[in-house]
Amino acid sequence: WSKQIDKAIIVAADSDFVYAVQTVKDAGVLTRLWYSDIHPVNDFMLDVFDERAIITDDLLKQCLLTRSK
Repeated sequence: WSKQIDKAIIVAADSDFVYAVQTVKDAGVLTRLWYSDIHPVNDFMLDVFDERAIITDDLLKQCLLTRSK
């Protein structure tokens, strides 16, 4: 609670993290849910997060690291 983080990103689809997410939101942490549109996401998960983003092929490509030669 001493502002050790200011943003949290969780990749999930079920509601296991709802209470933890609400707790960190109450402490002032920005929360973002990344999820796949292929698998259903629990409505509680969609509601509790500050921001939501669908994981797309383009997003995954942006995350790839290239090897140095």
